[in-house]
Amino acid sequence: SPEPVPVVASEALRPDPRFGENLEKVPEPEILDPNRVVARVNDEIITVRSVLAFMGHGLENLGEQDEETIRRILDTGALQLVIERLEVEAARKLGIEVTKEDLVRLKRNLDRKIPGRGITMEEDLRERGVPLWQWEEEQRLALLRQRFLYTVTGRIAPANRDSRAVTDIYVRPSEVRGYYERHRDRFREEASARVSAIFIRAVDLARDGESNYAALDRAKALAEEIVARARGGESFEALRRRHHKGRELFPEPFARGTQRDFVEEFAWNAPVGGISDPIRTRSGYLVLKLEERRPDRVRPFSEVRDRIREFLQARKFDVARMKIELDLLNGAVVSPRSYREQLREHFERALREAMRDLS
Repeated sequence: SPEPVPVVASEALRPDPRFGENLEKVPEPEILDPNRVVARVNDEIITVRSVLAFMGHGLENLGEQDEETIRRILDTGALQLVIERLEVEAARKLGIEVTKEDLVRLKRNLDRKIPGRGITMEEDLRERGVPLWQWEEEQRLALLRQRFLYTVTGRIAPANRDSRAVTDIYVRPSEVRGYYERHRDRFREEASARVSAIFIRAVDLARDGESNYAALDRAKALAEEIVARARGGESFEALRRRHHKGRELFPEPFARGTQRDFVEEFAWNAPVGGISDPIRTRSGYLVLKLEERRPDRVRPFSEVRDRIREFLQARKFDVARMKIELDLLNGAVVSPRSYREQLREHFERALREAMRDLS
């Protein structure tokens, strides 16, 4: 029988030992390549372009920084965008919407002269090179996220039965009173004094060819006249406007131990409404009036009740928001994994701090 014919691989199918030697590697994208993917959130990607648009045009000179600084800045923006994308996605699932009318109303409220610049919002956008459509998209997403958080925390009425509140941030009167009783020291006010002053500068009364001593004598005489007139019932404020030059010396009430000795001595010993004798300084004479003196005290509940309620409601909202964002994060696919861990640590730490404030 004929001998078997050996099977020889086709020359075309044999691997070329030189395969890959001349192939160039695909270069890594540059750190600021607008299309470079920074993160992924569920089915969405976050690119460098998205981060730079989110962080604003204050990053125009970002390329002048070293690479480590650039990465840190991009990471900061990307972490925020991860949460924003999760909130927007959750809002859409609940059927929460932002209409064109909402944006028109928002633009109408904002389209006033920008303080200190005298230009409208649209003029400001043109100066910064930001298209109106981009601004509208940013505002739409911001409104969407706000409505989502306000809806699920009960701050606004739900848009539909699927978007009802999942938590309660109502502050009960008993909680306000309880917080006050537990933290009375936080409402303690140190003793304070409020003083008005008239300063007579000798240099303002100096005459040509006259010694400094003569000018000081004239300043003393004027100060004595002011004291006599003030003690006689003349308005100290009117005298101050007439004779005091320069800024007000004591614009705010001050606590004990914060002023020079001669001011302290007068502020804590004179009767309220009292006028000091002329006080000699290096450059003139000072006349003081004690307008008010308050003792050390704990502010009464009636004074701080509204402030406590607002504080507790804000912190309850923070607690609810952190819990919701942790839930969103735990149910999402986020990469890189380090982003997920950083965000979880951040929210857990912020949640602990908010809970401590409520205790």
